[in-house]
Amino acid sequence: GYWTHASLYLGSVEERSPYITTELEKIIPDSINIIEAISSGVVFAHLDKSTDADAIAVLRPYVSSNELANAMECAIGQMNKPYDYDFDCDTDSRIYCTELIYKSYQPHTEMPTFSLFGRNYITADELYNYTVQNDSPDYSLKVVFMSVGE
Repeated sequence: GYWTHASLYLGSVEERSPYITTELEKIIPDSINIIEAISSGVVFAHLDKSTDADAIAVLRPYVSSNELANAMECAIGQMNKPYDYDFDCDTDSRIYCTELIYKSYQPHTEMPTFSLFGRNYITADELYNYTVQNDSPDYSLKVVFMSVGE
């Protein structure tokens, strides 16, 4: 598909401080604002590295403060897990990029999974397309920014 990667924006220290416990904040370097699953596993990253692409889209979940805190805690809890090359949302020992988003925001935000060869999965492309197709006041995920290079 067109959209091939997803990462979760944690925010700056100031932005995330209302949602992150002191214990969790201690493990996040101050200059870090992204968590993502890449081939080396789940890692913290800098926004400029994660968005160094020809095209980016920003999807924002409109959830309560408690749900946002739970999502951030869940994502950080996935740190150092290996990459899930099987792309299976039903496993917990490994995780891939969009699965990190999916698991962090479930059950607070509706995100579909699809089945292929007995595995439930979701791709960045499918998540983006689902969000665009369900652009209604009742759906809690919105496209808030998109930039496509030439």
